[in-house]
Amino acid sequence: MAQNTSLHTIRAPLLAPSLLLLALQSRQYTVLKEALKWYHLGLKYVRKRLKHLDIKESDDREDKFLICAALLMSFYESLNDTIVGGYEQHVLGAVALLQAKGPEIFARPEYHGLFRAIRGHAIHVSLTTGNPTCLAEEAWLSIPFFHSLKSNSEKINDILLLMPSYLFELRAKLSCITDLTESERIKNEFMQKLSHILEALDGMQIPIAQLENPSPYFSNKYYTDLDDQSLDYYRGSYSFSTAIEAKEIAMHASARIIILCILSSVTLSSSLSSASCFVIQSYYGDEDITREIEQASTSILSAAMFLSQVEIGCAYVRMVLPLQLVAQVSRNHTQRTAARTILQSWWKEKPIKGLTGLALRSIDSGSSNLLEILSV
Repeated sequence: MAQNTSLHTIRAPLLAPSLLLLALQSRQYTVLKEALKWYHLGLKYVRKRLKHLDIKESDDREDKFLICAALLMSFYESLNDTIVGGYEQHVLGAVALLQAKGPEIFARPEYHGLFRAIRGHAIHVSLTTGNPTCLAEEAWLSIPFFHSLKSNSEKINDILLLMPSYLFELRAKLSCITDLTESERIKNEFMQKLSHILEALDGMQIPIAQLENPSPYFSNKYYTDLDDQSLDYYRGSYSFSTAIEAKEIAMHASARIIILCILSSVTLSSSLSSASCFVIQSYYGDEDITREIEQASTSILSAAMFLSQVEIGCAYVRMVLPLQLVAQVSRNHTQRTAARTILQSWWKEKPIKGLTGLALRSIDSGSSNLLEILSV
């Protein structure tokens, strides 16, 4: 570690989220004040180092710690946000630090786990803002995995990272074209690309489905706000062996929902003319599409309910996006209500107030960069 980096500064990004978690659990205001103090110290450290990313000579150990620090700052914002967009800024800061190092170093075992962790957060930010990151580029999708075989979970992450990039690229092409025939050709190529992605997801369906265990009983311990109709809906859904399996199911279902919505678009060009990069006008007249979206939503809700009962805090971060997707996309009122109820329950009871609060505000406002659904 560089000699001029004080131990006091180094401790800040580590202590801030730890103290905040303690404050949320103990509900002690004095602990919260202490957490804020360390957060601001950590913030100063990260901002100072981000200004010097162009320095060619750097200490690998300090660079690795800086990436960890940016990630820890994002944890703080996910637990309890301090400013609008705070979580997003820290995640993008971590991505910028990855980009400055280049993809090759993240194939090394001592860096690869950190890279994968940031990928998960980058998916959330990329989909909720509509802005692709460098992690959707081919080099970042392949080089860090040079020494390891991609699991289905990582293949799903690739798809989720690519979707905003594909839509951003399509909108850019269409904005430069006035010829209707050429416009239709570009859109058809795009839809064909999505069809191939959906086929890839279908290819994962059998091993993914094996992770879901039919569950004849659902405990409503955590969801007393749900009415009898909602509870009946969940009886006979799914349970899981581990939190990792539940998360994988939810992300696979999320990818399917997003692609199905785009494929069912009636007027793709008009939806992409909006200011938001990730805007979809969906058509739900196709009963097969509607049924598939509902089935995927059931998997997401089942995974969320399972995670609520196993009490693994880090798993909630990745589940906020799938629940927000169900709340905004599903045509089933019971599913939309249940997704919002789960998010509300997590906001009250779990250490994830920052991200759940952001999702709830997006759902309740009726407008979000995640997906803007227009009735046809």
